[in-house]
Amino acid sequence: MIVLYRQAKSAPGAALELALKDMVAAYEVVEATPDALPAGITQLPAIVDGDRVIYGEAVPAYLAALERELAEWRKFQVDACYCDE
Repeated sequence: MIVLYRQAKSAPGAALELALKDMVAAYEVVEATPDALPAGITQLPAIVDGDRVIYGEAVPAYLAALERELAEWRKFQVDACYCDE
């Protein structure tokens, strides 16, 4: 599961949360403070996806890849039957 670590009143954190929400991705939000960061996280906002920690300049590329992956996944999640004529 994707976990977004962000400060409570952070514009960049809110933008990341909105991006994940718009993608309809499964995620959890954890409010953190810069003086009490979880292990492996050096700045906020940060996204933890499995064993990867994404923050800073790597976030746009991660979100683009995630959006492509979700779009591909959703292509095959339809309740439809296709038959040859």
